[in-house]
Amino acid sequence: MFFPTFMRNVMKAGDGNVLVLTGSLRAGKTVLMRQMIAALIERSVDPTSAFYCNMKVSSYTSADLKALFEMYCRRYKHAPKDELFISYDEI
Repeated sequence: MFFPTFMRNVMKAGDGNVLVLTGSLRAGKTVLMRQMIAALIERSVDPTSAFYCNMKVSSYTSADLKALFEMYCRRYKHAPKDELFISYDEI
């Protein structure tokens, strides 16, 4: 029910803008984020351009968000002007 509106907002958030998804526990935020990534890939977005990072994973809990993003960009050789969809979950 909420996905179409969420997806429209994701697609409008470009140019370095940030879209924040908030809500109570178990409201479905993670499900929406995963559906968003699947929809992007179905729309021919390169899977390496959609980064999802669950910050509850023990190896990421104390990691710096900027450092994680930079590692991701280096790994997939993304340039500063590339269109990327970055999702940090459980922040």
